[in-house]
Amino acid sequence: MAPDRDETTSDQVDEDDNEDDLHETFNETVSRTLISDDPGSTCVLSQSQLFAVVENAITVQPIVEFFYNDASAKQRRDEARAVVAKLNRVKSRRLFASLLPLMQRVVEEASYQHHEQEGEADEAEINRSLQFLRICADLLVSHLDSLKKNKPSVIDEAFEMTTMLHDLLFPLHQSPSKHAAATSSSIFSLCEKWWHLNLEDREQLVTQLIPLLLLSSLDEHATKSDVKRLFSMREALDLLDFGDPSIESLEKQLLRTISHPLFLQCTEGKRFLSHLFTVDAGFISRLHSAVRVQIPHAKKSILNAYADVYWHAWKSSAGDDREEILLSLEENAIQDLTFQVIHAANPTTSKNCRSLLDRFLLYKKEPAVESMLYRTYGPLLWRSLIASNARVRLQAATVLADTFPLRDLKSNVGYDAVVTKTVESVVKLMRDEVPNVRVAGCVCAGKILGGFWVAVPSKDIRILLNEIIAKHASDTTSSAVRNTAIQTITALLYEEKTHAVLRPLLPSLGNMIHDKTEKVRLSVVKMLLVVKKLKGMKYYHVVPAKHLLARLAEEGRGKNNPTGPVAKSLTELLSNSFFPTGSKTTTADVIGRTFRLLQDNPNAALTFYKNASTQLSVHSVVKLISALMKCLCFLIVEEKKNGKEDVSSLELSLVVEEEGFDCSCETKDEFGVERMATIAESISILWESIESDLKKTNNAHVHELLLDAFSGNIVTEIFCHFENKFDDSSNESIKWDACFRALVAILNCAGKMDGKKFEGLRAHIFAELDKSWDSPPEQRSKANFTPYVSLLCAWGMAEELAECLALSITNYFAGGGDKQPPRKKTRGSNIHSSLPLLHIDVCLSILGHTLQGAYPALVVARDCILKCEAGLNAIVAALRKAEEVAVVSLRAIGPPTLEVDDELVKNIGKCIECHGRIILHNIGNDFPVTLPAEALDLINWVSESIVPALIKLIGQNNTLRDLDISGISGVDSPMNSPISTHAPRRRSSRYSSFQHMSLRLSDATLPECGSYNVYQEHSKFTCTIAAAVSCIRSVVLIFAEWLSICRVCDTSIMSYPVKWCEVLKSSDENVRKALLPIFSRVALLCLTISGNSAMLDEILAYVQDADLPRAEQRILSSFSCGLVSLQGQEKCEVAIASIVRAICSSFQQFELNGDEPTIPSSILARMTPGIKAILLSLLSDNRGSLILAQHLQDDTIANPLKAKLLEEVATHAPKSAALNKILRQWAMDQTIMDSSAIFVPHGVNDEDPS
Repeated sequence: MAPDRDETTSDQVDEDDNEDDLHETFNETVSRTLISDDPGSTCVLSQSQLFAVVENAITVQPIVEFFYNDASAKQRRDEARAVVAKLNRVKSRRLFASLLPLMQRVVEEASYQHHEQEGEADEAEINRSLQFLRICADLLVSHLDSLKKNKPSVIDEAFEMTTMLHDLLFPLHQSPSKHAAATSSSIFSLCEKWWHLNLEDREQLVTQLIPLLLLSSLDEHATKSDVKRLFSMREALDLLDFGDPSIESLEKQLLRTISHPLFLQCTEGKRFLSHLFTVDAGFISRLHSAVRVQIPHAKKSILNAYADVYWHAWKSSAGDDREEILLSLEENAIQDLTFQVIHAANPTTSKNCRSLLDRFLLYKKEPAVESMLYRTYGPLLWRSLIASNARVRLQAATVLADTFPLRDLKSNVGYDAVVTKTVESVVKLMRDEVPNVRVAGCVCAGKILGGFWVAVPSKDIRILLNEIIAKHASDTTSSAVRNTAIQTITALLYEEKTHAVLRPLLPSLGNMIHDKTEKVRLSVVKMLLVVKKLKGMKYYHVVPAKHLLARLAEEGRGKNNPTGPVAKSLTELLSNSFFPTGSKTTTADVIGRTFRLLQDNPNAALTFYKNASTQLSVHSVVKLISALMKCLCFLIVEEKKNGKEDVSSLELSLVVEEEGFDCSCETKDEFGVERMATIAESISILWESIESDLKKTNNAHVHELLLDAFSGNIVTEIFCHFENKFDDSSNESIKWDACFRALVAILNCAGKMDGKKFEGLRAHIFAELDKSWDSPPEQRSKANFTPYVSLLCAWGMAEELAECLALSITNYFAGGGDKQPPRKKTRGSNIHSSLPLLHIDVCLSILGHTLQGAYPALVVARDCILKCEAGLNAIVAALRKAEEVAVVSLRAIGPPTLEVDDELVKNIGKCIECHGRIILHNIGNDFPVTLPAEALDLINWVSESIVPALIKLIGQNNTLRDLDISGISGVDSPMNSPISTHAPRRRSSRYSSFQHMSLRLSDATLPECGSYNVYQEHSKFTCTIAAAVSCIRSVVLIFAEWLSICRVCDTSIMSYPVKWCEVLKSSDENVRKALLPIFSRVALLCLTISGNSAMLDEILAYVQDADLPRAEQRILSSFSCGLVSLQGQEKCEVAIASIVRAICSSFQQFELNGDEPTIPSSILARMTPGIKAILLSLLSDNRGSLILAQHLQDDTIANPLKAKLLEEVATHAPKSAALNKILRQWAMDQTIMDSSAIFVPHGVNDEDPS
């Protein structure tokens, strides 16, 4: 240690002064030497100069100043290292002998680190010491570089200095100084150099180096270079004694490397981990335990890294001199992995462990690997294949396929015996009672046959294929088994040697193209795609073409997705057959195949064209559209010719003549309007599929080709043709539907082009709308003008259309009625150049169908109208006229100043409902979801104005006995949107893609609202009440839709439904019949969304006091079915608790009135019809009766009433084990009466009767 500054003697001060003088003299001498050697001041350092610096130095200061305190210091250090590298052995000894005493002094005095007892240390002195040590390390490295590689020999002074430097690594590591870090790095390089040169006593220079390199690589700022540096020193780990407790901390650091990302990401890191598994037999188990905790949740890349680690570790330990390491690795690591592969309870763990062994399975044909697999899997596999646990059997089946043939190369058991044993095991797996095990057995059989087809005897091949094709492919209990059978055969088809055997067997799998499970059908189609690419096999020999077309058509029906994976794959399979794309293909060929497809199966053609764009280029799709368009023109011309019509003036005939059609072949068969509609729809679908691609600049010429096919009056002539057929087919529903489909498709295509080029078509549409005034009311109410609407919106006339609708509705409520307003014609103008005022029926039909959005083009039209703020506001203002008329009609009971008829009542209800649906579409999915202010105004209006007025009117006059309220949002109303159609849109996204919306409740849980069509009494009074009911019902319906869409039932708005129920207390049966279904629906929604039973309680309060007719009893029975079908046990319990409270309340009323002092023997006989209907419906349901019994068991109602209710449960409810248990428990609790006969009917036991 250096002496303390306070205790320094005068002699020491004198000595320091002498040293300072020497330093100054030394520096002057060195400077003069440098200047004299080279007047240019930047000369190369010579040996003499280096020795002068080192040998004349008494302390480290002059050496440090020489190498660091100069502008050219870095260059000087580099030159010094170059000089040292050229020194011979004698001069090297002379150099390091001069440096050694200085280093010993630095080490002895520890002047390179701080000392707590000295207070603040001299930072300059510490830095000089660290820089001196760094200089020494750098010069030693240069000296080592100069050694001869064949016979390296190091001088003793160099070894002694290196040893001292190595011993300083730990103290330097604890210092935060940057000079200490730089010095440590130089010492690292020195020790590493010594090790790599394999110099004498190198093992003495790694005891501190290895731990510090390890810590450096595990640091949070470590890089891959740190890992590579540690990897280069991996052989030094072999010197460690892992049995010594002193290296426990080092072992912990080594275990950390197992899960460190840097080690698992680079090759050197993985090789280092592999080496860890070979350094000590006892350390392997600890390393493997560290790996195991990572396996269950490891990513695939991590698992692949561990697989490399285990594989290289096993390969490295396979030498004769490392048997102990090899034995420990197989027993403690690989054996454990194989056990987990078979016996792990978690499938993910089993799969991940199996992936760690994939490298061994990849090289299983090597004798050493095959023997190892037998040693590790042999004791486990065969017993696991017959284990009682299905999971174990399943995982063992996977292992059996991976390790086949599992045999002991040293035994005398032949290959044939192993194959026979394996096939027997696979057959047992394929006949297992658990479907998943059968699936695993089928996969196992496929892998064995695919990999060892030549090696497996033919009889065993026959056995396995028989199980796959004859049994698994027809397994009716599991679609997964059938699917795996098809996938297995598909995998075998990739092996050419299997084709001769499989060719005659494949047709037996053809019927599976019609399997009820989509994934099975998809696997069959994928198999056919593979067959299509094989020589000597035809896919239509496996599945006939008629079956393929039938399947393609079926994929477009019902719940199947017409653009799903099966339909797309079938389109890919048949694309060359119905749309060849070869260079020799002509338009006539394409048209001929198109006709053939349309003749064979038009529905299949529609599905084919829906998916054609996924298989064809944009140019090919345009070519197909042109071909279809020419086909449609030809068919229309032929039909007109057959009808003796003149076609000479039509542009359609010119298209046919230019193309030169040959009528002799496929086209002789008559094409009905259904097939022509299919062609039109196909054209529209194909255009829709490439619309976004056509906007790209590189497809501009293709777009022009497409527009040429629709040029001139072709579109107008096609439209007029189908429109005429539409008008003539009013009594043929199928033909009418086909014409409508064709009209929609043609107008959809026209909407994709510039509307200015179709002035004639636009004028024709305006004229048709104008002629609707002359149509009979029945025909006008059923007319669907939505194709016109979608076209006009596509042409950018949405705002004009909205204003037209607003003016027409306003005109109606202003007194225009059913009279058509005159249209003025200016000189030189066409009377049909602008939209006319429309009849109210047409307006409401257009709004209803547009809001409903029955097809994609109409959804776009709806979005366009909602986007036009001015037009939409005008429509809303016009619809609100209905509210004003309703209020006036309610106030006009006295003097007959306002005529209120049934048509006005219907239109008032429709307008209010339409207004509400526009509000719902406007709010969309806004968050947070709140009832919009406009809807709240409607609800307030009904609650505060209409409901009190209706109650007052009914109280004034009771002449409505024969009234059948009509026109109030019946099921035929187009206002049913968005029920089971489309959800309203969020403001931010309502102009984007189409979204389908359906009710969350099942249809069985919602009572039908009914359809009312005929007034039986046409008095002013009855129509006024009907208008009030219409307003209430429309607003309540909108409220119900808001609940079903937004799924929010705020307690602040529940006061309104409770107020509405006051109407049910009226004496008018028809009013109750009109409103009870929609009230019941709201009550169900409130229970479903939030468990709120307030409205349910109001309905039950009305029911228990009224003597209801059968029609209302049926409504209540349906309502009760909805209650017991509620999702969630708690909500159903809330509903049944309300019913029980209503029953108790009714009997308490009996006692208060003195009608029945005691409870009768059968309580059903004393119930009101409404309560009785609800209770009987409840008792007929398994779930409802069970929840009722549970509630009665837990509730604290009067014991006699509880007994009677339980008696009705025992009499009427379906029996189940849970219900019988409750009834038995109740019977045991009764100590007074003999309840066994009542509560436990004969033949009922604790088991479920089913």
